Amino acid sequence: MHSVADVDQLLTARAVTLPAERCALPAAVGRVLREPVAADRDLPPHDRVTMDGIAVAAPALERVGQALQVEGEARAGEPRKQLRDPAGGAVRVMTGAVLPAGCDTVIRSEDLRLDGSRAWPQAPIVPGQNVHRRGSDTRAGAAVLTPGRRISAADVAVLASVGCGQVAVGARPRVAVISTGDELVDVGLPIAAHQVRRSNGYTVAAALAELGYAAVPRHLPDDPDRLTAGVGDALREHDVVITTGAVSQGSADFLPGVFARLGVERYLHGVRQRPGKPLWIGGTASGKRVFALPGNPVSVMACLRRYVVPFLAAAEGAAAAPAQQAALAEAVRFAPPLTLFLPVLLQAAGGALQARPAPAQNSGDFLALVGTDGFVELAAAQAEFPAGSVVPLHPWRPLGWGANRAGTAA
Repeated sequence: MHSVADVDQLLTARAVTLPAERCALPAAVGRVLREPVAADRDLPPHDRVTMDGIAVAAPALERVGQALQVEGEARAGEPRKQLRDPAGGAVRVMTGAVLPAGCDTVIRSEDLRLDGSRAWPQAPIVPGQNVHRRGSDTRAGAAVLTPGRRISAADVAVLASVGCGQVAVGARPRVAVISTGDELVDVGLPIAAHQVRRSNGYTVAAALAELGYAAVPRHLPDDPDRLTAGVGDALREHDVVITTGAVSQGSADFLPGVFARLGVERYLHGVRQRPGKPLWIGGTASGKRVFALPGNPVSVMACLRRYVVPFLAAAEGAAAAPAQQAALAEAVRFAPPLTLFLPVLLQAAGGALQARPAPAQNSGDFLALVGTDGFVELAAAQAEFPAGSVVPLHPWRPLGWGANRAGTAA
C-alpha cells in the first residue's frame, strides 16, 4: 500500500509534457504559455498624457497668477506636437495624447480656468505631474511574461501591447472519461429500486470543463470484453484516460485485469488515504496515462482534484502551483493510519484563511460536497489536529486558475 507522498513522487517521475502549439491571441486565455515574451518597444512608447488639461514647460510654472497662451491641441492618436513658447505657452491635451515636445508637465482641466485661448492655473503644480514617462513600464527587449503561467485576461492585454498576435502554448491533454457499473442508469431513463443514476462521468467531465479540458463521458458495463474494447479505443484516441469504479476487490472489479490485457503498466494500486483508497494509476510506453478512480462520488472528486488536475496542468507545461494552506476552525480527530481528505468550508478570520470541517457521512455522500470549497489534507502520522492547526488545502477549483501569478517577469 502506497502513501500519498508516494503518489506525488510517482506522478512527478511519470510526468508527460505535451508539445507546444501556436494559438491565436483571442483563444489564448486559460492556456499555458510555453515561450518567453519580450517587449517589442518601450512601454509606453512615448511620454503619455494621463489627464485632460494643458501641457506646459517648466519655465511656465514660475508665472504664478499669470495667463498662459494656449497654442493648439493634441489628441490621442495624433503625431507629437511642438510647444512654441516654453516660457508662456501651453498646448491643450487629451488623455492618451503624446506629450508635446518642449513640455514636461500637465495641468488637469479641473485645476484650470480657461477663457478662449488663455488659461490660468488654479492649484499648486508639481513639475512632471500627470505624465506617464516613456519606458517607465518596461524597456524594449525586456521580458514581460515567462513560460509556465496560465494566461489571464491581463496577460492577453500584455501580449497584444507587445504585438503578439499568436503565442506558443501547451497542447491541452485529450482526456477520456469512462464510468463503469451495471447498477448505473443514465439520466432520464426508467430506474428500478436497486439501481442508481449515473453521476460520476458527468461530474468528472464537468470539473474538467471548468478548467478548459474537453471530455465527453462514456459508460461501460461490467463486462471484461466490452471494457477491454472501450478502454482500448480510449487509449488510442486520448492522452489521459480517467475511469471510475471497477477497481477495488469485488468480483466485478475487472479494470486492473483489463489494463494488463491492454499493455498498461501498473504504477500503483492502493493508497493509504480516505476516501479513495483503491486508486489505481498506470501508463503505457507511448506516454498514455490511466487514472482509475474508485466509484464512490466523494472519492472521485478527491482523487481528481488531488492527483489528476495537477497532472493535466503539468502536461500543458504549467509551473507547479504554490502550496496552499488553511487553519482548522475546530479540532479534528482521525485515528486510522490513513491520510484524510476532509471536505471544508472556507472563511476569512483575522486576516487568515480558516477551514471549517464539513465531513461527508461516507464516500458515497456526494450531497455533502454541495457548498463546500474543497478539502484539507490531514497527515496519516497524526491522529489529533487541534483547532488552529495549519494544514494543506486543496480547493475544488484551484485558486488562481486562469489568473496564475507564477511566471511574471520581475
